[in-house]
Order: sequence, then C-alpha cells, then structure tokens
Amino acid sequence: MRCSITAERLGISNSVLKDLGKNSSKAQANALNRTIAGMRTDATRLIVPQSGLKRPQVFKSFTLIKASPRSASPSAQVIIRGAPVPIYQFSAKPTAPMTGKTRGGVSFRAGSGRAVYRHAFVGKMSSGHVGVFQRTSGRFMTSNPNRQAINEMFGPSVPQFAGKDTVEPVVLEKAQARFDTNFQQQVRRFLPNK
Repeated sequence: MRCSITAERLGISNSVLKDLGKNSSKAQANALNRTIAGMRTDATRLIVPQSGLKRPQVFKSFTLIKASPRSASPSAQVIIRGAPVPIYQFSAKPTAPMTGKTRGGVSFRAGSGRAVYRHAFVGKMSSGHVGVFQRTSGRFMTSNPNRQAINEMFGPSVPQFAGKDTVEPVVLEKAQARFDTNFQQQVRRFLPNK
C-alpha cells in the first residue's frame, strides 16, 4: 500500500509559494516530512488495538520516503509493506508449544475479542520457529507417511489493517490538518511578518 502526498495535492496557494521564493521548497519539504511521520504514528495507533499486534510489529511495516528540499516540487510517500502475520503473533494462547494430545485448541486475539481454532496447536519447529499449526487432510508428511502434514496458520497483514475504513480515511483526514498546521509554521518561520 502506497500513499503519495504533494503540497499541490494538499491545496497550497500559488501566492504563498511566490512569497516564500527560494524557501518555498524547503517549507513544503519540512511540512510534508512532518506530516508523513504523523501519518505513520496515527495509523499505528489505530491498527494496534484493532489487530492485537504489538506496536513495534506494526510500526516497522511503514517506510517513509521523505521529501527533498532541493526538489522544485517536493513530494513524500508512506509505504506500508507486510506479509500475512502468523496467528501466533496475535497473542496466541497457550504460548508454549503443546505436546501430546492437544485438546482445546488455540485462542488468539481477533479485534476486541478472542477467537479459537479448536483443531490447532502451538508447535516448535526444529529451526526454533514457534507458530500455530493445523494438520491438513489428505496430505501426509514425507518423513512419516502415517502422519498428516501440518500447515502454519496466518492472519491478515498490516497493509490489510491499514486499508480498512476505520483507519485509512481517518489517517488521511488528520494528515490534511497536520500538513496545514506544519506548513503555516514554516510560513511564519520564513516570513515572520505574515
């Protein structure tokens, strides 16, 4: 998911840009860079309670491409990348690998509540990776043809959470207000009499 913003898109008047002169690009770039940093913070604050993921997991999914003050028409981008997140990272319980008969399944955080996969179990692979797994019907392990193969279970990705109606429009609306405030600060910085 990618969101690009430019000063023109956010509605800066040409007369203000002319008054700023050579400082125009610098003022735009500073305001845009503060705005995209705020967008990442706002999105993280909204995604964490909805997803059940920890803040650092969400925060590191964002990449900021900052605007350059040397550009004639500065632009900045917020890029959100991420693959489906393993169910284990959604506060799965039990947290320790299950051995023997796995009754009760695994619960994990889903929105404001918890969901349960009755036939899932927490397992630790020989590589040390811990995850929530489920046996597949019709497929068998190559190392032991008498046992069914297992698949790790995954939930939505961070970009999917970011694209929800409860996140994206709110972040974009706050970004507009934040840019206006930041740009006015830059105008006062470079044109103290305005």
